[in-house]
Amino acid sequence: MHFQTLFLAALAAVPALFVSAYIEPNYELHSEGLVRRHDYRQALKQPYFMYDEVKVPYFKESGSTILSHDYIRLTPSVPESHGSIWAVKPNPHPEWQVEFSFHIYGRGYMGGEGMAFWYTKQPMDIGPFYGGKDKFEGLGIIFDTADQHESRYTPYIYAVLNNGHEDLLQQRNYAQHALAGCFRDYRNTPAAVWARVTYANQTVRVDLDLTQHGQSYHECFTTPASVKLPPNYYFGLSAQTEAHLADDHDLLTFEVYELNPKPIKEHPKRPYEKEHIKKEGEYRLDADMKKMIEKVEKDVETARHEQEAAQDPNAQFQTLDPHAVQRIEGNQFHIIEALNQIQTKLGEPLTPHSQQPVAHEEQKEHNQQQRAATHDLAWKVDDLGIKLDELMKEVKLLGVAYSHTQNKVEEVHQNVKQQASQGHQVQQQQPPSSQQQQQQTGQSYLAAAPPKHHLSIVGALGFAAGLILMWIVSLIKRAGTKVEKKFI
Repeated sequence: MHFQTLFLAALAAVPALFVSAYIEPNYELHSEGLVRRHDYRQALKQPYFMYDEVKVPYFKESGSTILSHDYIRLTPSVPESHGSIWAVKPNPHPEWQVEFSFHIYGRGYMGGEGMAFWYTKQPMDIGPFYGGKDKFEGLGIIFDTADQHESRYTPYIYAVLNNGHEDLLQQRNYAQHALAGCFRDYRNTPAAVWARVTYANQTVRVDLDLTQHGQSYHECFTTPASVKLPPNYYFGLSAQTEAHLADDHDLLTFEVYELNPKPIKEHPKRPYEKEHIKKEGEYRLDADMKKMIEKVEKDVETARHEQEAAQDPNAQFQTLDPHAVQRIEGNQFHIIEALNQIQTKLGEPLTPHSQQPVAHEEQKEHNQQQRAATHDLAWKVDDLGIKLDELMKEVKLLGVAYSHTQNKVEEVHQNVKQQASQGHQVQQQQPPSSQQQQQQTGQSYLAAAPPKHHLSIVGALGFAAGLILMWIVSLIKRAGTKVEKKFI
């Protein structure tokens, strides 16, 4: 019996699920009292691509627009870039609301021209007016990041209408033709900037949220009445950078809603529900079953409130101070610069934080190679030391032989002197025919003298030994210097 009661309760809850699934999104009540309905054929958000095709459904990009999985970059930070993205199908709704989020950031103090939101009669090609044509027919919401004529920073937002004949590019100050405008610091923000453009009752209103991710909008401006924007125009976004300064213009989301949609008369029927009603009539619940369903719904609602109360109620409303964030970023930049200067003075390579694990592995491998090279060098030095010892022994033996040879030379020299003196005496006693004996004596002196090439060999060996010793000492000093620098 209990199982049957639960089954009937679940069966009765199915129609309610179908009703909520089909009606609640169509009757979403906006915080300002506007009923709106989402139009997926005019919207883009992550994931941008369908399947593996790098193409955004229902939209077409042109110019320098770059498509990625995280954002749609209308223009990169490259001078004189133009990019745009336009809806393929026209907007059929007479009154509408558009919410889109974006990022504009760059390194310069002034911006690089700006970005524009379009609602025009035809999709525009790339042009010189914020990435679009200056002679357009429709509405343009301009996000101007720099006043190049005055050379001052002007984060200005304004709305401009054109009938297709006015040449706005020739005007020195575009804002003179603006319907309305406001100043907002939407460039280089810590969070994505959310903008909301609403067209209702022939009035255009622009709201911005700089910190709360689209949860807390604040009014920027509202145009005067009598702004006529017919349906079947096209939505688009474009951006442009100038010759000297350039910003990145990134589009994150773009969603279109129909305002005051026509209500659906009846909810969709379940399969075979009409046939069942014709045969057996409409199913009705008794009083006990209704009480049980109400009790279950009440328990579910209580559990949901308890879960919401357990969470931090102020988590989604914590505000970010842009100036404090900029100060923190500036301090971080100075700290990083100081660390880079210290590393440069120490002679260490500058390694980005994202590449530190790879650099650590490379450093480890480099240390192993250095240790292996040092080990091989030590073995080579030992071998050279052994060879040097053997060479020194040979040099000593050659020195001993040289000393013996020198002694013999001195003895021969003394003998030659004695023989010469004796020959001189005999020459005085005998006739001059004794010259042959003197020649024989001179030849014997030359034969007894040591050969000159022995002396030159000994000198060359001594000189070579000195050079090898000096080279080994310099090699050992160089290796020690490299190892010392590495471990510093």
